[in-house]
Amino acid sequence: MRSAAMALAAGLAAPMAWGQASITEIIDPSPDPGAIILGDINGDGSVVVGFRLFPSDGRAFRWNRDTGVEFIHDAVGGGDAGSSAAAVSEAGSVIAGQVGTEAFILIRDQPELLGVLWDEDTCRVSFSQHVSSNGAIVVGGSRYEGPCDVNRTQAFRWADSQMSGLGFLPGQTMSLAWGTNDDGSIVVGDSGSPDQTRAFVWTESQGMQELPSFEPSETVHARGISADGRYVVGSRSGGTLANSAFRWSETEVVDLGVLPGVFRRAVARDVSADGSVVVGSTTRLIGSSEQSEAFVWTEATGTLAVGQVLADCFGVALHGRRLRDAVAISEDGKVIAVEGLHSDGQTAAFVVSLPIACRVDLDGDGVLTLFDFLLFQNFFDSDDRAADFDCDGELTVFDFLAFQNAFDAGCP
Repeated sequence: MRSAAMALAAGLAAPMAWGQASITEIIDPSPDPGAIILGDINGDGSVVVGFRLFPSDGRAFRWNRDTGVEFIHDAVGGGDAGSSAAAVSEAGSVIAGQVGTEAFILIRDQPELLGVLWDEDTCRVSFSQHVSSNGAIVVGGSRYEGPCDVNRTQAFRWADSQMSGLGFLPGQTMSLAWGTNDDGSIVVGDSGSPDQTRAFVWTESQGMQELPSFEPSETVHARGISADGRYVVGSRSGGTLANSAFRWSETEVVDLGVLPGVFRRAVARDVSADGSVVVGSTTRLIGSSEQSEAFVWTEATGTLAVGQVLADCFGVALHGRRLRDAVAISEDGKVIAVEGLHSDGQTAAFVVSLPIACRVDLDGDGVLTLFDFLLFQNFFDSDDRAADFDCDGELTVFDFLAFQNAFDAGCP
């Protein structure tokens, strides 16, 4: 039976989900020192946007898997002002961000300023936070009437060249939109006052409503929403589950747990299109200093450190690099934009391919069948790390049990 299994598995088509893990650095072509700040990643992980810090200002860029970094600062009219890119559409053809003090959208390299909610020459401020998958809707924040400071920010939704303020939750005086679903019909973000911040969900029919199911005493931040609009991710503090990341749905609020160590706080920053994979960061106390570490969560695996999964489950060498913050995930849940450090402590940015949304679909055909069992047997017999399903660096009976449990749980 073993030889038959190996023969059958050997004939199965590639690629295999577990054979595609990798880490790629976003190489900065500029000679001057400076950090790369990541904003977003597109649907299949082939395009990442963000900005590069220079001594005088920031410069927005677009990274392409095939061509590398391209600065779009001049394309959006940056001039002597700074620019940043915060979001990219599913296809990668639409980018949203900020140039100077005003939000912009770049559609197939044609820029458009989005305007402001309060038009005053001395203080025109707006900034983009997210763009819908189809590239038609931008959300973010803009100053509204009153003093020119961050506490006078109101969430906005931009569509058809028109910016509309989304208001505030009752009794609160500032708001900021952080994410929107596939077609821009649902917006999530934060609404707050000096005393407390609560997460909101906005729809055109119901306006801004508080995200339900949280304790009244909690501070709640919403940071992302799945493309289908069913899941919201973020962080919570001040309640029973203090300083933890969450995935919210209408039926339950899932606490994403924490990475081992002396826990300080965690935040979920983004979620795959179907809500099955969540990424973010956990901050822990290491010695006398706080250090953050990127995490990835699925229902089958729980919360895992991205670096640990790369090294222990896939055998990808990190060479001393530290992965600190998983900023965004592709819609298919397989590619993550991660900020981190080189072994010498210098800041760096990476694109991590980590297809764990359905770990047991070893032949990558989207269906769990006998052939996935045969491939697992083949990997195990060949001492292939792809069979190390409990990620302990050894192939034992526990890997069979882990595979069986994941297979029985099924895929999203």
